[in-house]
Amino acid sequence: MTLTLGVRTGWALSLLGLACAGLFASWQSGQLLPAATCDQSSVGWTYEVGPGADGSTQVRGVRFENVPAACAATPVRVQFRSGDDVVDTQLTTLGQGEVLASVPADGALWVPVG
Repeated sequence: MTLTLGVRTGWALSLLGLACAGLFASWQSGQLLPAATCDQSSVGWTYEVGPGADGSTQVRGVRFENVPAACAATPVRVQFRSGDDVVDTQLTTLGQGEVLASVPADGALWVPVG
C-alpha cells in the first residue's frame, strides 16, 4: 500500500510538528526556572498631595520608581484613602510610571491584584 501526501499536507504536518516541539520546549524550560516573586518592600514609590480647587486635600498622583525586574508588569490596585476609608481605586501595572489622579484623599497605598 502506498501512501501519497500532497506537498501542502506534508508542509502542514512538518510545521505542526515544529510547533508542538516548540511548545514542549517552552513548557519544559518554564518548569526549570525558579518562580520570580515580587518583594513589595523593594519597590520605590511616592505620592503627591496638594490642595484641590475647592480647598480640600487631594492626591494628585502616584509614581512608581526603581521597580525591580521581578516586580515589573505586576498588576496592582492603587487605593486612595481619606483616613481609614478607601475613597477611590485605580488599577495599573508596576513599571508604567505615574498614576495621575485628582482624588479628594489624604493618602495612598498599593496592593498586588490577586
